[in-house]
Amino acid sequence: MKELLTGEEVKELRIAHKQQRDKRLADRIKAILLLHEGFTYEQIAKILLLDDVTVRRYEKHYQEKKIEGLLECHYHGRNWLLTKVQEQELVSYLKSHTCQSVKEVVEYVGRIYQVHYSIDGMTHLLHRLKFVYKKTKVVPGKV
Repeated sequence: MKELLTGEEVKELRIAHKQQRDKRLADRIKAILLLHEGFTYEQIAKILLLDDVTVRRYEKHYQEKKIEGLLECHYHGRNWLLTKVQEQELVSYLKSHTCQSVKEVVEYVGRIYQVHYSIDGMTHLLHRLKFVYKKTKVVPGKV
C-alpha cells in the first residue's frame, strides 16, 4: 500500500486514531498508516503483535470500505442466561434476603430458575445489577 494514501486520507486516519478509545481499532488504523510508510506486512505484524494475515485483512477492509471498514466491530457478546423478569425477581429477592456469599446466590438461582452460573459469572451479574459486596460485621450480643 506504499504511497496509495493521499495526504487527506493520512490526515483523516491520524485524527481517527487520536479519537479512538478501543485499542484494537486503533491498531487497525496504525497498520494502514505503517503500510503507507513502507513497512512490510511481517514488520507491522511484529510491531503490533499481530499475524501478517491479519494485517493483510485490515488492508483489504480499508481498500473496500475506507475507514468505516476498519472501524467495524462484529462482536456482540453472549446472551444472558436469565430473562429480564427473572433478573428483577432476583433483585427483589436479594433486597429482602441477606446472602452471606455469592455461592448462596448461585445455589438459589440454580434451584429456582434451573440456570447454572459459575461464581465468577454470578459476581459479574450481581455487579451489572448494581450490587456490591460488603463484608458482614460482627455485632456484640449485648449492646
